[in-house]
Amino acid sequence: MRHVTLQHVCVCVCLCVCVTQADMEYCGTTSFFMRVLLDKKYALPYRVIDGLVDHFVRFADDERTMPVVWHQTLLCFVQRYKVREADKQAYLCV
Repeated sequence: MRHVTLQHVCVCVCLCVCVTQADMEYCGTTSFFMRVLLDKKYALPYRVIDGLVDHFVRFADDERTMPVVWHQTLLCFVQRYKVREADKQAYLCV
């Protein structure tokens, strides 16, 4: 059985974030995939964490009601990666 390496997880999370920030329509499967990767509890680099923060903040002004899987991914992210003090203000917007 092979394990997913930290480097591969970082690349996958970055790709998920880039897909949603490229003015593409929101897709629940992207959030589900991100949540699965976040559940692995890797120590992600700050660049990846910053990308995730930007991803969630992007939806702060969205008029739509986000699906449960989006909220589950946000909750998983906040629980797994205790947010830095500077990022807390951004989360309060969401």
